[in-house]
Amino acid sequence: MSKKKKTVMAVGVGMVATVLLSAGIYFWSSTEGSTQVKESVEGSGVASHVLSYTQDGVVSLYALKQKKIVEEFDLKTLSKKTADKEINDQQPKMPPASQTIQKQVKPLIQSGETFKDFVKVPISVEKGGNAWEIQSKLTPHRNIAAMLRLVMEVNHRMNLHPIYPGEKIIFLKEHKGEEIVKSKPVEKLESEVDQRSQQAVKKTTIAKNEKSKFLYYGSVEDKTLYAYSNSDKAIYRMKESAGKLQVINISKSEHYVTADGLLVTNKQVLLFEKGTHKLQMIDHNDLNKMETLELEGQPSHYVVYGDSLYYTFGDKLGKLNLVNKEKKSVLLGDDSKGLVVVDYKLYILNAFGTRMTNSVLMKVDPSDLHVDQLLELKTDESAILSKGETDELYVGRITKEKDLRGNVLKKNEITAINVKTLTMGKSTWFIPFGKESAGYDSHLYMLQNGKLNVYAVNDVKPQTTFNIKGEHFTILP
Repeated sequence: MSKKKKTVMAVGVGMVATVLLSAGIYFWSSTEGSTQVKESVEGSGVASHVLSYTQDGVVSLYALKQKKIVEEFDLKTLSKKTADKEINDQQPKMPPASQTIQKQVKPLIQSGETFKDFVKVPISVEKGGNAWEIQSKLTPHRNIAAMLRLVMEVNHRMNLHPIYPGEKIIFLKEHKGEEIVKSKPVEKLESEVDQRSQQAVKKTTIAKNEKSKFLYYGSVEDKTLYAYSNSDKAIYRMKESAGKLQVINISKSEHYVTADGLLVTNKQVLLFEKGTHKLQMIDHNDLNKMETLELEGQPSHYVVYGDSLYYTFGDKLGKLNLVNKEKKSVLLGDDSKGLVVVDYKLYILNAFGTRMTNSVLMKVDPSDLHVDQLLELKTDESAILSKGETDELYVGRITKEKDLRGNVLKKNEITAINVKTLTMGKSTWFIPFGKESAGYDSHLYMLQNGKLNVYAVNDVKPQTTFNIKGEHFTILP
């Protein structure tokens, strides 16, 4: 697969949610008919699997052709749940109120406690067993996620997913008589803290939840989804293997920064430090080797092409060579709303002209950052949806026209852009577009309102559509 397709996922997964429509996201559909974008591609078809994911660390694997959700995995608790059922039959299930309360009051690991405060229990894993269920039976009144962190420690930080039949793992249980002490009723716990303490606990919980959000980067070429946990300072790699979800914790270090962006290449793992201009570059082949680099501004969109990182910040475009550390930047004119690489060129969607209800698509030479061409999109509500096939990329626009009565009519339009000549194709695709999109093998995948629609490029009717969990997704061919 070409570097172009890898670039799309770098942008489509890491940034699409933030680049769309500065004025707000609108969804309209039109029944006025459409013109076919281009002829169908022989042998084209939907991808075999899709991974969806949430900021809270829940990853779901879907088999598209069978229309089934196969597995779910929670990165916070390192637990897996098999969910082999029809996607369209999914119905949200709320636990009974009593169960919810019981889950909320399970005590965490007490301050200063380590695995040495528990009894070690060597267990031989049986077929179908998983770490979450085993530990739950040994410490049912404990927070299992916290307990599994101690289990990892006592087993020399071994990965607890997947585990295999016959594998011997040390789990932990309470010392005799401690189970009752650790499971005080809610009323008892609340009576032991004053109002000031409750406020402090509430603030701490909010801060912890904000920090615990996960960052993701999907690579179509590697058929891999990467995740980074700010709370655990851990990097995870997820792949589909034999129809199952494989999750591996590839690295964990207290020296990793708190980040608000993640980008992964075959050479580096890049963490964009939250609220700063700093970039932490980690050697992909030696994840304990890292260095901090200074960017010229806090990036809004970014992509790696060749040996360089390209990023937009404010009204500028910056370039950082990751090998010799050389920097360069140019003025674009206004804030940018999208950045991709297609056919060896950078394409930037810039808000320049918003006061005139306009925006521009810029074609930029990555070697010297020279703007080669400009294309006016004639709307201030636009977004780069996905790289197209060969020399095309797709741009979503909301166009506005007045009827005979002077009423403003808005239309959702997806237009194929010829990047060689930087012109709009005559064909327009009248279908709604949403917050998240990606292209693969002559198909456009768009996630909106909890549904993933897959369109063949010559049809405005979805080839398949189904419910999906999570705010974002990545394609696994």
